[in-house]
Amino acid sequence: MSEDAKNASLKEFRSRLTVLPSLEGSQAQDTLETLRLVHPHTVCWVDPLSLGPRLREFNCYALAFRLVFLPEFFERRSGVIKAVVDMPLVFEMLKRTQQIDASEARRLDLVVYSDQGKVCHAGVVVEQHGGLTVRSKWGNGSIFDHTLLEVPLEYGWSVRYFAALPAKSAWELFIQHHERAINAFNQAKRQLLDDEL
Repeated sequence: MSEDAKNASLKEFRSRLTVLPSLEGSQAQDTLETLRLVHPHTVCWVDPLSLGPRLREFNCYALAFRLVFLPEFFERRSGVIKAVVDMPLVFEMLKRTQQIDASEARRLDLVVYSDQGKVCHAGVVVEQHGGLTVRSKWGNGSIFDHTLLEVPLEYGWSVRYFAALPAKSAWELFIQHHERAINAFNQAKRQLLDDEL
């Protein structure tokens, strides 16, 4: 198969993966098996174990930075101002780590996907033997293990690698970001009350 044919086949496969971010459990597994008949692939659905009931409460970035494995993370997800792992926090976290070459990527390092220069997805390296295996959460749906470009097409073709951010550093940045959001909310609320007086 020519290189052009391989790229066209990969693009077609990735476009078919776009349905998976909205699916969970057996629906995701069945869809993957159906796709396997047409496009051989290595994408595997990951049983979310204890995260299952909370699967819709976090995004790919919270998984990639491993915040979801801290019970305190979900405590911060309740209340008036829910803590989120949004793009400003993602960029702040990435600044605290170092971009690395693909050949240097190791278990727990970050894989960041971009489309036309815009960061749109992240995962974490879970295995390195015989090529990188990445674990990532797709949309509001399930968690998958996959090779580098076996992701939905909308996540882009550009991939960068970053050294793993220590869990303690990620947590501290997350807390600081949440505290800033709470302070901004309280300040806006005070301003509204002052304006009414």
